[in-house]
Amino acid sequence: MGIRVPGKKIPCGSKFLKWLRKLVFSSSDNGSLSVISGSAVIEEGTFIGKMAVINADAHIGKLCIINSKALVEHDCTVGDFTHIAVDAVLCGQVKSGKRIIDWGQCNDPAMPGSG
Repeated sequence: MGIRVPGKKIPCGSKFLKWLRKLVFSSSDNGSLSVISGSAVIEEGTFIGKMAVINADAHIGKLCIINSKALVEHDCTVGDFTHIAVDAVLCGQVKSGKRIIDWGQCNDPAMPGSG
């Protein structure tokens, strides 16, 4: 028994996890996958880079750049026109104002860039 993908049968259980790990971390084009939670909201014109992760209930504003390997954790809000840097980590419930550029790491639930 497995999950059906056009042209392939994907195994479940530990074989599935091995397959998924190989898919995500391979050096081929498949290595460029990003992971976006079904409950996340991404506004129009936003770019999500390779291997970025947007977790549950995050809200990404209009015309943002979430760069490669960036991590936006649960319940974060990224304001319009914001650029989240490569490898940046926004821990849970962080809120950014508008027009933040190259925001690095933040775990303070304060609101950088407000005003």
